[in-house]
Amino acid sequence: MQQPPNYQQRRRLLESYADDGSDVYVDPSYEFRNQHLRDAYVALHAWKHAILSDPLNVTGSWSGPDVRGYYNVYCVSSDHDSYVTVVAGVDLNHADLAGQPSTTPTRAFCRARCARAGEEEGGEGRELTDDDGRVGGGC
Repeated sequence: MQQPPNYQQRRRLLESYADDGSDVYVDPSYEFRNQHLRDAYVALHAWKHAILSDPLNVTGSWSGPDVRGYYNVYCVSSDHDSYVTVVAGVDLNHADLAGQPSTTPTRAFCRARCARAGEEEGGEGRELTDDDGRVGGGC
């Protein structure tokens, strides 16, 4: 059975597939309804680039600027402004994906999620943590 990558192998893999969205090309002709959806586009495509195996092709619909139509990406109206659409979640359960995406949200997705959290709490964004309580980055 293949062993999971050690820290150094994992770090090299993450560096090959940037987890901050910096390697995601955004076509200048793409128009996004708002900055939240653009940030979600960058985050989703950073994740997609980090996925090495997608046997069920769940990310196959993840192309083009309209993230609202991506398979298993769920959008809602912002609590702060009902005319603004934001990504509320992504369901990748049972997708049998393989790869090494970052254990914490990408910075772009963090910005999108923190903005939503700030709207829900009636204030500014907050820091997100992963399942182990480590800070995933400020917003």
